[in-house]
This record gives sequence, C-alpha cells and structure tokens, in this order.
Amino acid sequence: MSQPQLNLGALPPPPGQQGMYIPPQQTQPQLNLYNLPPPVTQSQPLLTPVVGRTPQFMTCPYCQQNAATVVKYEIGCGTCLCGGLLCLIGGGVGNLILPFFGSPCSLIGLVPCCVDSCKKAVHHCPYCHNKVGEN
Repeated sequence: MSQPQLNLGALPPPPGQQGMYIPPQQTQPQLNLYNLPPPVTQSQPLLTPVVGRTPQFMTCPYCQQNAATVVKYEIGCGTCLCGGLLCLIGGGVGNLILPFFGSPCSLIGLVPCCVDSCKKAVHHCPYCHNKVGEN
C-alpha cells in the first residue's frame, strides 16, 4: 500500500526517494526602489515674479502671447498688518487725546485698504487672464 505523495517543494526528499524530481522554488520578483524611473508629471508653468507695480511687456507662460500685463491691486498680508497697526495706534492715541473720539480715530486702519500703493500688484495676461506674476 502506497501513501499519497505530498509536493512540499523546498523540503529535501526522504532518504529512500533520492531520484525523484523536485521542482524549483518559485520566487517573487524583487522590486528595486533605487532604480525606478522617475514618475511622469505634467509640467505646469511656474509663476515668474514680475518686478514692478506697472504693466510689464512679457511672454505669457500659459498661452505664449507677447503682451503687456494687466495689473490688478489686491489686499495682501502686508496691507492687513499695516491696517491693524494703524488701527491700534489710531485707537490708542485717539483715546488719550480725545476720549470721546477714540473709536472713530481707529478707522485710520482702513486707509491701507483704499490706497493702491499699499496693496500688492498682481499681473495677469490680457489674453488668457491667468496670473503671471506679482509684486
């Protein structure tokens, strides 16, 4: 009576069965993380800083049109910090000098929000309207 044979692959054959074929072990392919190709990325035009607060003649990195930029003035962090500082100074000094008019004196903090020279200049392309730089 013969016993059923088990194919254990990696185990050596029993002493009486030296001539039997043992299939080689199947190994998983090793992934080498150091020789991987770089990931494919789609390049986006980088935001190039434009020096100046006036329109600049340049080539748009998005639509490749040559034109003078359109400048829009936006409130930025510097504008808010300047306005907050003026508000604190105006309110504090106003309360010392004119106790009843201290609160209206703190409205001086809104001045940087109304003056273009206190805001940041953002340059846009006149054709595709993308942002191409800021100052």
